[in-house]
Amino acid sequence: MDYTRIQAIDARIKDQVPDLSTFDKQETAVKSYEQHCISCHGAPGVAPEPFSLGMMPAPSAIVRVARQRSPAELYWVIENGIKMSGMPAWKYRLSGQEIWQLVALIKQLPKLSKSQYAQLAKQRNTPNQTASHVSETAFVSASERNNETLSGQVALQQYNCNSCHVIQGIASAIYHVGPPLNNMVNRRFIAGTLPTTRENLVKWIMNPPHFKPQSLMPNLQVKRQHAEAMVDYLYEISDK
Repeated sequence: MDYTRIQAIDARIKDQVPDLSTFDKQETAVKSYEQHCISCHGAPGVAPEPFSLGMMPAPSAIVRVARQRSPAELYWVIENGIKMSGMPAWKYRLSGQEIWQLVALIKQLPKLSKSQYAQLAKQRNTPNQTASHVSETAFVSASERNNETLSGQVALQQYNCNSCHVIQGIASAIYHVGPPLNNMVNRRFIAGTLPTTRENLVKWIMNPPHFKPQSLMPNLQVKRQHAEAMVDYLYEISDK
């Protein structure tokens, strides 16, 4: 399985690697790493969170990954995730710039001592006035470069809507925690609060507690373009 995973990733790498020395590793990347990565992968002198130790398969030690994988491989894995593991796809939540910043930091981690990493973490909120910049095109993700659009069906899965709702066309969406969404667009009101219109559906998906504070549906930080794609899909599967 490990061999298959490596070969599958290698076969899909297409992106050119920008000059990693131009990315801000000491501020933005450290902050992003501690928000999204450290709980599972740890850092020099920092253990991962206890929950990750029981994951199967266990998350890889970040220093080993940094030594063994090329920047292009790291970028692809962060962007697309690894199926049948706990590694998520970040392509819909992190920009290409943020992913390359993470890659630049990860490649430096094997060279850092415990105290050096601790110092980086301590200083992560200090603006870095000397960081150089690269062309904006280097920040764009592979999906953005290829003009790919996120389908509503994929968006609903990326934000884990299928864990609470029945949704036509998504095999795993079979749960009645929340109302079924198959004919959502034909209901008069959204959660008994908002008149059902396309725009109101988009706004509801982006921030349900704003419109109904007692709602059990949390704010999943859904981007507007993703919410619009979800609503388009809900119209596709509705009873005409």
